[in-house]
Amino acid sequence: MEKQSKGQITQQFILEEARKIYNVDGINLTLRELADKMGVTIGRITNYFPTRDYLFAGMSKVYQEEYELLVSNFKWESKISLNQLYQLNGQIMDLQYKHRCLLLYTCGTSINQKVMISQIGKTWKSNLGGFEKLIVMLIDAGLIKENARDENAFIQLRFQYINLFTTWLVSYTIYDAKQSYKKMKPVYQKGILESLMPYFTSKGLKQFRALSG
Repeated sequence: MEKQSKGQITQQFILEEARKIYNVDGINLTLRELADKMGVTIGRITNYFPTRDYLFAGMSKVYQEEYELLVSNFKWESKISLNQLYQLNGQIMDLQYKHRCLLLYTCGTSINQKVMISQIGKTWKSNLGGFEKLIVMLIDAGLIKENARDENAFIQLRFQYINLFTTWLVSYTIYDAKQSYKKMKPVYQKGILESLMPYFTSKGLKQFRALSG
């Protein structure tokens, strides 16, 4: 493993501590307030991340690396089932909850935040192929119908599925924060899969109804 430089170690420290603090205290903290809570000078942060956008873009890169590692390490069984996808989605949701401040910040990003917009665009392009592969896998396994690959159907399905996966934390924060994440997770977990409902085969529908959520 390549040895990290002092600068890389410092950046890693800032990103990790910022994630923990923003998760607890909310995403509206200024960099100065963040520095105070971290017990460092604001210059130590701005030397690497001049604005909050740069900081959250850095956090986004960390999240994407962890996401790609999680997905690549997931072991699909020879006979793919919706229960396996349900379990994978649960692991992704746990990762998202770990990085919940980032997801909430991302959902509130405006067109003027060019640094974050650029980072979001890179992440979107990186993940598009994975969703298409997932749909092909589900079709080949006889769980959803072939017409899910039709151009308009696929675009709508992609929007619904990814939108739910992106915004469930907003719903949890606004509407269900008094409930524990552990209690609400299976509700959102199954709700995400329900976006596939119009395309389920009888086999897929049977497996969906058997899920524990």
